[in-house]
Amino acid sequence: MQRFRVFISYSRDYSPNSEQHREWVAALADALQRESDIEVVFDEYELYAGKDLTKFMEQVAAVDRVVIVLTPEYARRANERHGGVGYESSILSALSFQGNSEDRFIPVLRGDPRNSIPSYLRSKVYVDMRDRSPDEPYELLRAIRQQPGRARPPRQRSRLLPPVADIAEWLKQFSGMVEITDIHCEPLSVERGRSISLRYRIVNNKGECVKAWLGASVLPDASGEEYYNVEQDSVVMLHPGEGTYARELTVPQVAPPGMYRVVCAVYLEQLPDVRLDRRDLGYILSVY
Repeated sequence: MQRFRVFISYSRDYSPNSEQHREWVAALADALQRESDIEVVFDEYELYAGKDLTKFMEQVAAVDRVVIVLTPEYARRANERHGGVGYESSILSALSFQGNSEDRFIPVLRGDPRNSIPSYLRSKVYVDMRDRSPDEPYELLRAIRQQPGRARPPRQRSRLLPPVADIAEWLKQFSGMVEITDIHCEPLSVERGRSISLRYRIVNNKGECVKAWLGASVLPDASGEEYYNVEQDSVVMLHPGEGTYARELTVPQVAPPGMYRVVCAVYLEQLPDVRLDRRDLGYILSVY
């Protein structure tokens, strides 16, 4: 398991809220230190009378991550190179200028962003903790571990399309390939939150198997918009000739009572933007 040494850089703000700010930073340090893969470098953990303060601050250049707690006072001291914050900022800005910072510096915003961010950090994405408890630093932990908030989706097979000038001609080959010929819907009256059964016959005129996905929707109006996200899809193999397929479709609990259209469609699986056929049954479904 990878371990991270994390330096916390902050200012002891001399204001009516200075003690509250110091306690907030200490609570943040405690929350990070409790993580099994993080070792926090924090002045209150390491400094005592007689300890070399300069040597302690120079650790900022050797750790894996630097958490920088931003307030207006911190930004003022950093920009003016004043005191301990100014000394640490000189080291950090030099590392940044040399291109050695990469993603090591993690700004944590605790004040107004208009006057709390030092000049050398203005291009950095910050963690906004102005209204958050230091005991729940989930976004900060992701930054320390370099874990984005969203995972990349798995890759699918590449969609190979012809040049734009040839698309119209290229699409003609799909015309009439697949036809929906017969659809049955049961029941024709359904309670919200319940499902309906769709059974429809599909003709594959291609003479070979076609991999497709079947879509079905209930629509509350004539606009063609799927006002409710009730479309369900499934991938099927359409064999040459005719085949019968069955689907279940749930009417959402939030759907208001009334008459609904039922629409079925078939799309090419490898190119979902290519609709092979679509059938609108009209307002046949009563929802109550």
